[in-house]
Amino acid sequence: MPFFRGAQTGWGRAGKNRCTEVAGVVANNDLSTLRRANEKVSGESHATGWSWLQDDYLVYGWKPCYRLINATGMILAALAFAFSVGGLIGTMLISWHYVLIIAVGAIAAYYYIYRAGFPRFVVFDRARGLVHVPRLFSTAQDAVRWRDANVCIIDEQSGSLGVVSSTALYIVRPGWDFKRDGYPPLRTRIQIDRVGNRLHEGHSEAVWRFIVAFMTLPRNANPYLRIVEDRLREVRDLNFGGDWDAMRHDRRSRKRYHGAFSHLNLASLSGSPDWLRKSDGSWRLPTAEEQFRRS
Repeated sequence: MPFFRGAQTGWGRAGKNRCTEVAGVVANNDLSTLRRANEKVSGESHATGWSWLQDDYLVYGWKPCYRLINATGMILAALAFAFSVGGLIGTMLISWHYVLIIAVGAIAAYYYIYRAGFPRFVVFDRARGLVHVPRLFSTAQDAVRWRDANVCIIDEQSGSLGVVSSTALYIVRPGWDFKRDGYPPLRTRIQIDRVGNRLHEGHSEAVWRFIVAFMTLPRNANPYLRIVEDRLREVRDLNFGGDWDAMRHDRRSRKRYHGAFSHLNLASLSGSPDWLRKSDGSWRLPTAEEQFRRS
């Protein structure tokens, strides 16, 4: 699995030179390029992030156009508030009907960002050694081998001051190659974890460390992984009669999931890769013979 740890400059620029600090592309289980390889985050060297862990599946939710809808919702909320205040003090600029439409748009954006369940998922399949990556305009998943998938952790800057404002962990859709194509554009990146607080920039690294441990180490070899799995199974057995599906669909508890993974369908996942890497790092689709063997 090609992995790199870098920094992005200029949130509006495109092209191969957006990454000015690439430590080199390494294998998936090589953690040497992490900035905080020897540090702990919140008392732990691993962090699960906002994930669903079920037997041999580690799942991260993804909402398409998350940032765009979030920004749009904030703008609509500000406009609705401003127009409402203007109407109350007698300087109404537009009809109340339009204010209501703007407010409904802001509420819809808020619901999508903060209340709705994830519509797409990145699934790490430990038993088959696969990573299932969501497509851009479809609910279908593309399965790639664990060693083939592209992953990066990026320190992202905002504005013109060059200040790192967040750190994000991305998986890149198959078809892109870091060495051949350079820094992946936004349309190819799927966010797994993102922390906007400079004081917690190591969180995405801790999440990646946990994913690597999940995919490469036996369960008993990682105490943190064992604790997390045992804790989830205890919650499932005590509150949901041992039923994973009931636990995923439960919306009463606001402490953890609140139905965020209710749309997840693990039974629909492919059992073999849909994309394969050639020896030179480029991608190819399975041949007709390979597809026949799959069926």
